[in-house]
Amino acid sequence: MLIIIWEKSKKIFKHELINASFYMFIGGSFAGFLNFLFNFFLTRHISYSDYGIYSALIALVGLVSVPGQALTPTIISFSGEYFSKNEVGKAKEFYRQSVIYVFILSILFSVLLLLFSNFFISFFNLQSIWYLILACFIMTATFLSVIPGGYLQSLLRFKLFSSLTVINSIFKLILGMIFILIGFNLYGIFGALFIGAIVPFLVGDFFLRKLFFNIKKLQIKDYLKTITHYSLGACIICISITSFTTSDILLVKHYFSSDVAGLYGGLTVVGKIVYYIVVPIIGALFPILVNKFHKGERLLKTFILAFILVLIPSIFITLAYFIIPDFFLTIFLGGRKYLEMAKFLGWYGLYSSLFGVANVLVNYFLSKKIISIAYFTVSAAMLQIIGIIFFHTTILNIIIISISSLSLLILMLLIFLIYPKFIILQAAN
Repeated sequence: MLIIIWEKSKKIFKHELINASFYMFIGGSFAGFLNFLFNFFLTRHISYSDYGIYSALIALVGLVSVPGQALTPTIISFSGEYFSKNEVGKAKEFYRQSVIYVFILSILFSVLLLLFSNFFISFFNLQSIWYLILACFIMTATFLSVIPGGYLQSLLRFKLFSSLTVINSIFKLILGMIFILIGFNLYGIFGALFIGAIVPFLVGDFFLRKLFFNIKKLQIKDYLKTITHYSLGACIICISITSFTTSDILLVKHYFSSDVAGLYGGLTVVGKIVYYIVVPIIGALFPILVNKFHKGERLLKTFILAFILVLIPSIFITLAYFIIPDFFLTIFLGGRKYLEMAKFLGWYGLYSSLFGVANVLVNYFLSKKIISIAYFTVSAAMLQIIGIIFFHTTILNIIIISISSLSLLILMLLIFLIYPKFIILQAAN
């Protein structure tokens, strides 16, 4: 009996999605634990007001960084195609052009951010323009780190990719603690975040340059129109999806007091654990689907498996958030005033669960180069923002609006999954 169970377990583990998810889970869990320690340290060494500024700026960096991060599906899709066709020279040239493009893009966004610095300082009640300057450095490093990460995923090198995630968290934690303890406060935090983001880029870049050594680059002019088309669609989709977990934080920082914004920031950190638990599955899903797509294999079984693997833990964790919210807020945030958010934790957990499901659906469509879903991701994201602007009287209202808009998006994506003939626009293969 034990032998049969062992043999079946080995067979299950050998499934490419589960195997890849395992390594992504190990790396992601360790990185997540280090991030938990980082937030645990922050909530005990900086004020609620400073934590509110930190949460708002991280959300802003995340939102502004999306155009660069949106290149991830593009990089995975096209580099994966080059590698599957053994066109390594084209993969090398695509990498070179991607680094140049992303760096220029990050500079442009930094300039725009600083040009409108007075607006952002006033909107988020910031105390210094230096916070925005440091945010620009973090954004640039985040932009650049996307490229080697995308290439490693297209190569299905999940172990190395997970290692880079851990490296980021290690540098962030150690340097963040040191900088805070010697008195740099928020400046030290943002400095640690910058170093934590740039080091994985340097490590990944070193690995890829070794891979491409002695490989002659090949022109990809024939692909530029297709790449641009797909990139724009993927960018719009990624911006609108990221907006779901950043717009609420930014608007709470604007409409509520600094202390409430800080407490809400803490709530989102704990609430998003539901999503972080399933991130390894979602992260492994897209490159595997892309690989199958370029080989002409069926995607539906892998998609359904991922959907189930995401749904099951999300349901259990969300139920636990509803039943014992005080326990989680005490464990992760030390309790104190954060317990005022206990009545909202279950609802935010539900929101995070829906966010995970939406990501699985979006990855499925993007892997098939179907970008027409951009119309619906944008519409749902705008619905959330407009709803919060007009109905932001309580924290619960904000979460319910977010849940409703995300549920509508999931419903639309499921309809298009079942009735694909209604999808009217698709990127060229």
